[in-house]
Amino acid sequence: MNAIVGMAELLQETPLTPDQANYVGRFSRAAGSLMELINAILDFSKIEAGFMALEAVPFDLSQLADTTAELMSGKAVAKKLELLVLVHPDVPQGVVGDPTRLNQVLVNLVSNAIKFTESGHVMLTVEPAPDCSTAHALRFSVSDTGIGIPPDKLRSIFEPFTQVDSSTTRKYGGTGLGLSISHHLVHLMGGHLEADSTVGVGTTFSFTIALPEAPLVMTRPSGQPLELRTIRLLLVDDNDTNLIIVRTHLSRSGIQLLEARSGAQALAILDDAHRRNEPITLAILDYHMPGMDGLDLAQAIRTRPKWASLPLIMHVSDLQADETRRAHSLGITNYLYKPLSRRRLMDSLAMALNLAPVEPVEQKQAALAALQPCHILLVEDLEDNRDVITLFLKDTAYHLDMAENGAVALQKFQTGTYDLVLMDMQMPVMDGLQATAAIRQWEREQQRRPTPIVALTANAFKEETDKSLAAGCTAHVTKPIKKKTLLKTIAQHAIAAEDKAA
Repeated sequence: MNAIVGMAELLQETPLTPDQANYVGRFSRAAGSLMELINAILDFSKIEAGFMALEAVPFDLSQLADTTAELMSGKAVAKKLELLVLVHPDVPQGVVGDPTRLNQVLVNLVSNAIKFTESGHVMLTVEPAPDCSTAHALRFSVSDTGIGIPPDKLRSIFEPFTQVDSSTTRKYGGTGLGLSISHHLVHLMGGHLEADSTVGVGTTFSFTIALPEAPLVMTRPSGQPLELRTIRLLLVDDNDTNLIIVRTHLSRSGIQLLEARSGAQALAILDDAHRRNEPITLAILDYHMPGMDGLDLAQAIRTRPKWASLPLIMHVSDLQADETRRAHSLGITNYLYKPLSRRRLMDSLAMALNLAPVEPVEQKQAALAALQPCHILLVEDLEDNRDVITLFLKDTAYHLDMAENGAVALQKFQTGTYDLVLMDMQMPVMDGLQATAAIRQWEREQQRRPTPIVALTANAFKEETDKSLAAGCTAHVTKPIKKKTLLKTIAQHAIAAEDKAA
């Protein structure tokens, strides 16, 4: 599967005819679906056998909710659905729990909601649990405007491969293993997954679990770069839920928010603000609005001399090339992509006001590192997998040495000089765990600084990750390996190793 997914990714980077691009996209998506099924079966087997264990680590809950939405945004855009995320201001940012399994549950629920929704929206909400005696209790819910579930089917909805009825199954398919796995995982977390549904109106899946608050080390400055009470923001959106989400995100910021539900109402608010000499600082315009869309409204604003230089942010799911060109001609270079998060909103406001441009640090770091010579030892027994990684790195300054098993890797490591090792875990003769332990032992004997070793694992089970880290690995990448993930991981650990050496 690693070779299939990797080669598909490489093929998509080559010049293709429209038909070829369509075929490659199809088998790439099919491979992804097969990987999802394989992982689901593995998870289900572990749960059934009682081998599923949860971890308790501090994590950023708001960021996890945003990540869930970002993972699902492509599916929502493809069906022209609004994907919304609302994390209540009273929810702590840092909590203790199992972020991997919580994310798995939320992704399953959001994916399922998108699958059974033809129009409208899917919304993920995180809020303090109402009327709950359990300390640190948070309520998670995923609601949709989909087809709904008949009352007599609600009891069986968490059974594997449940089908609501034959006509629904023909159109949408069954629920697969996702809901069953989510039900078990929520139970392991101390909660109970419930479903409330009305046929033809929609469905809400919800659960309440305890997540103790934890202090969080911020990875970027959290202070606003301007006295926010001086900002008057005009928000134009016909969707009441979007208005509520932005209103909630800004509720404690001090920003003065003015709301309009149409382009005509927005223009009236702007004209009234000018008459009252109460200038508006900037505006967020939703692109998809009936009557006058966001671009038409932007053009109308630009024709008014008093608002010609007003900073505008376009709130979009996606934009076509001609729409992007038109937006650029209207002075719009700042886009707020759905699903909206508080962090993305604040970053976008800062960029629009030229206060604190947010640079894609990780992308810049990976691009910079790829230009720096780096000697890498790739330890992988399968030739196809070696070929995929070689092709992933062919346009970089990285130099690869190959070893087909751990014994060969150990010999090469002892006689060569390497900046980083990519170590497959499952190999004949000497596996990755044994080879890593042997390398670390040799480094200690030679009093050498540890070389970064990145484990290449066939699954994302915590137990496998723990084994690789215990053996001495620095990090791990789960197969099937994505080019972007591999480059980012190499960049992080190659740069870290250089800094430590300096």
